Amino acid sequence: MIISMRSAMKISPNLLWSNLSSTSTFQKVSSPLMRFKYAGHTAFPTHWSEGETYKLNMFLFGFIPLGEHSISFNKD
Repeated sequence: MIISMRSAMKISPNLLWSNLSSTSTFQKVSSPLMRFKYAGHTAFPTHWSEGETYKLNMFLFGFIPLGEHSISFNKD
């Protein structure tokens, strides 16, 4: 499944990308319903790298496993 979304915002493109590519922003908007662990690694990177795919383990309420998921970011 691919989800694509477009929005007009009054913010500089660089500041927006910096916030969207931050793993802490991702964790904040996911919690408390969902929690993600970086599969095979001890800690998330500070920012997602454009074009990279990251494998994550997803948990409902932080403890019910929902399987492995992949996430990637592109500036398209």
